[in-house]
Amino acid sequence: MSGIGRVDTGDNRWYVDPDNPDLRYESVTHIIGASNPKPWLVAWGAKLAAEFAVEKHDRLGGVIADFGVPAAIDLVKGEAKRRRELKAEIGSYQHDVIECLVLDRPLPSIPDHLYGVEVDGEVVDLDVISDGFLNFVADHSPVFHLAEATVANTFEGYAGTLDLVLDLPGESEGGRRWLIDAKTGVVLEPTMRAQLAAYRYADEVWLDQLGNKAPMVPVDRCGVLHIRKEYERGYKLISVRAGQDEFSWFQAMTRAYHMGVDMGHKLEGRVHYPPLPDGSQPPPLLEDTELRCRSALVKAGIRDLAALAALTPAGWRQVKGVGPKAVDEIAALLIEHGLLRAEVA
Repeated sequence: MSGIGRVDTGDNRWYVDPDNPDLRYESVTHIIGASNPKPWLVAWGAKLAAEFAVEKHDRLGGVIADFGVPAAIDLVKGEAKRRRELKAEIGSYQHDVIECLVLDRPLPSIPDHLYGVEVDGEVVDLDVISDGFLNFVADHSPVFHLAEATVANTFEGYAGTLDLVLDLPGESEGGRRWLIDAKTGVVLEPTMRAQLAAYRYADEVWLDQLGNKAPMVPVDRCGVLHIRKEYERGYKLISVRAGQDEFSWFQAMTRAYHMGVDMGHKLEGRVHYPPLPDGSQPPPLLEDTELRCRSALVKAGIRDLAALAALTPAGWRQVKGVGPKAVDEIAALLIEHGLLRAEVA
C-alpha cells in the first residue's frame, strides 16, 4: 500500500484522493517540516559546503578551468541538497525493506550507489538495518495490520504514510496494538509525537489506487522503532506519548502552515507617499507596481501612472518590451486607479 495517492515534487508533498482526484490533502510530514524550522540546518549546510570545497579542491579547480567560477559555486552550494536527497533515498529503501519483510515479499536489491555510503560521519549498512528489524520480529512476534499505509483525516484535510500498525501479543500493560514509526537516524525529533498523533487520529485508510478505503485501525499506543547497529539487538522500541495533546499540537502546526501559505513568500504592502493637497494618496509610481513591463516603461521615461494614462494604448505598444499582454495589464491597472475608463481600454 506504500504511498497511495502521494505526490512528491522535491520541495513539497501532498496526497490526492484516488477516489476523487479533486480532493487534495496536505502531507503530515510536510506540514511539520514547514512549520518547525530548524536553525541548525543552516550551520549544517555551511559545514558541508566548506568540507566539500576543501576535500574536493582539485575537482573544483578543474570545474573552474572548464566551466567557470559560477559552475564551481553551484557545485559547492548543491552539496547539502545532494546529501539530503541521498538520505531520503536511504530512508525510502529502508522502508521498502521493512514493507517487504512484513508482507513476506522478496527484498529489493540495494542500489549500487547506496553500497557503503557514508552519511553524517557513519557508514550506512543496509543489511544491519534489516537484521535489526528481523530481531524485533523474532523478539516480539508481532501481528501486523498495516504496513506503509496511506491514512487520511478527511475533516482536517491531511494525509500521510504511516510505517506500521501491529499487535504485540506479549504486552500486558498499555494495550497491545501499536502504531509505530521506524527510524534509523541518530536523532529522534520531538515532533515525532505530533506526527504519530496525526496518523493515529486519521479516519480512513486508502487501500489501493482504485479508491477502495477502510476505517482507520484504532490503536492503544504509539512508538518509535529505533533501528541502530550499536544497539545490542539492533533496535529499541520506544513508547511515545501521542494522544489528544499531541494531536492539538499538530493542529496548531497545520494552522501555522496554512497561515504561512496564505501570507505568501514575500512581504506585501502599499507604499505610502507624501499626501496630495486634499490629503489623499497619489497613484503609485510604476516602480512600485506589479507590472511585468514596468522596467521597460521606466526606461522609456514613464515613471508614474499619470504619465502612463496620458498615452493611448497605441503609445504603450510603441515602448520596446510592451506586448499585447502587457497592454492588457496596463489597462487593468489604470482602470483600478480610476485613470482609464473601461470602455476606452
